[in-house]
Amino acid sequence: MAPRKAAALRGTEDGRSLREHLIGTAADLISANGTAELTVRAIARAAGVADGVLYNHFTDKEELLADALAEHVRRVEAELGELPAP
Repeated sequence: MAPRKAAALRGTEDGRSLREHLIGTAADLISANGTAELTVRAIARAAGVADGVLYNHFTDKEELLADALAEHVRRVEAELGELPAP
């Protein structure tokens, strides 16, 4: 029997894991608001999970933020397209 899909991911067909969902949600919040006042609670609420769920997938807030910042940078780079020649 296949493992049950996390409630926050039910109804989605993108195939992301809960960890990827949390990183993506945090990256969305970074894009919208920056990191200055980003909290674990805000990320959890936006992701549709309980606060403690984040600690099932990340050692601490810093690990989640590092992964989310890397995702944010990848998104920004993808939007830039090819840069003009100097």
